[in-house]
Amino acid sequence: MAGQQASSESLSNSNVQRPLADFPADIWGDQFLDYHFDEMAYARKEKQVHELAKEVKRELLELADDPLMQLKFIDAIQRLDVAYHFEVEIEEALQRIYDDHQHHLQDDNLYNVSLFFRILRQEGFNVSSDLFNKFKNDEGNFKESLITDVSGMLGLYEAAQLSVHGEEVLDEALDFTTTQLKAIAPSIKQYPLAAQVSRALRQKLRQGLPRLEAKHFIYIYQDTASHNKALLKLAKIDFNLLQSLHRKEISMLSRCFLAKVIALITVVDDMYDAYGTLEELAVFTDAINRWDISCIDKLSTYMQQCYQANLDCFKDIEDELAMQGKTYRIQYAREAWKFIIRGYMKEAEWMNANHIPSVEEHYEVAILLTSYLPLINASLVGMDESVTKETFEWSGAEYPNKASKMVKALETVGRLIDDFATHKFEQNRPHVASSVECYMNQYGISEEKAYEVLKKKVEDARKDINQGFLRPTEMPKPVLMRVLNLARFSEVHFWDGDSFTRLGLKDTVTSLLIDAVPNDDDLL
Repeated sequence: MAGQQASSESLSNSNVQRPLADFPADIWGDQFLDYHFDEMAYARKEKQVHELAKEVKRELLELADDPLMQLKFIDAIQRLDVAYHFEVEIEEALQRIYDDHQHHLQDDNLYNVSLFFRILRQEGFNVSSDLFNKFKNDEGNFKESLITDVSGMLGLYEAAQLSVHGEEVLDEALDFTTTQLKAIAPSIKQYPLAAQVSRALRQKLRQGLPRLEAKHFIYIYQDTASHNKALLKLAKIDFNLLQSLHRKEISMLSRCFLAKVIALITVVDDMYDAYGTLEELAVFTDAINRWDISCIDKLSTYMQQCYQANLDCFKDIEDELAMQGKTYRIQYAREAWKFIIRGYMKEAEWMNANHIPSVEEHYEVAILLTSYLPLINASLVGMDESVTKETFEWSGAEYPNKASKMVKALETVGRLIDDFATHKFEQNRPHVASSVECYMNQYGISEEKAYEVLKKKVEDARKDINQGFLRPTEMPKPVLMRVLNLARFSEVHFWDGDSFTRLGLKDTVTSLLIDAVPNDDDLL
């Protein structure tokens, strides 16, 4: 390609037409880099968390003779995002409940049955969804009498989010409860139930970020008459403790494998999407494939720093892995990165040729550009010995088309939710067609119909992710959680448009990293 021989001077032309986007300015500045971390206060609060965790653990174990109350307590612990203090105790309790769960099948209380199903299913226990058939009438529809049981309806709504393929009863339950809860939500007077329903409709429990949902639930739990005082206090102090730690760590995030790759993706994505010319991008793509510092002189001036940062990033990761005896892992992260760069280049070629690819052709490339291929592998390289070469094969690091169904589902969720949120903004300037435009073009359908088809694909992908958690699993739970949490990020990121680009995450960042939870004790 002639463009690959071009010098950086010839490629840097002030008159060149670039596909510029109207991105907003940064709003954070350096505020997260100037945080005073009080070591003594942190140590004092850490000790307090330890003592409270011991008390909560004792109370959790004392409920062993009352499975329903124990499930309710576990539910509160998980919603408050402090379950990591009690992983062994929760696993043992749920195993006992699962092994002796026949009496739950006789329970006619919708809330109790829904709670039992959701808590065990989300932990991978393959509880049958048939137990919900008892709540249907002779015509096969959910009983109208259930509508007045708001807590039960909410429980069923949350349980149905754990569905896998072939569970029609849960699909019907989700449709039924969504419709009915939306209808009755404005008239619910009981607090905090009204707030809980409102939040559940705003953000599905299964798809929300646990730490963010915990922040909301703390206030709901606090206003619940039967709340456990020790657990509530633990949740508040734990949230503020981790918030202070996260603020301290932000200035050191450049040391985190995943954070480095996210930063690179942010810059490189915009370079291909909203700045570089086709000729410049071809040279950069070739340089990435060669992975050689000698290629830097062929790049446009503005690309040289990015390319250097790219090589430095992966070299830093490799050096860190070498100290851990895990150098072999870097090749997987590097290959995943090369795949995404080649995908960016293909999209740039389509855009410059005004080419609308077929649905199949677009999917094969666009699925890589969710960035989840490099992200999932960057998150794996720093994990413990539970990650092996087989894990990287499962993730599709070297051969994306051979990735597991669960990883492909993650990529599908990320790709399509991204397209729903961004395609209209992107089409206001020269830009490659999204999944929506490809479907409309190939099948001659309306935008509304394309949305309908693609949303069904998202629902199917979510079921694939849920299926991946059912025991026995292909990978250890910590690996599976990487997939689920990346999918959750997509759901939150694109809930109201492109929040990452358009500043929609401002309130989320503020809630997680700036605003502490009010507590009777002095906060950090």
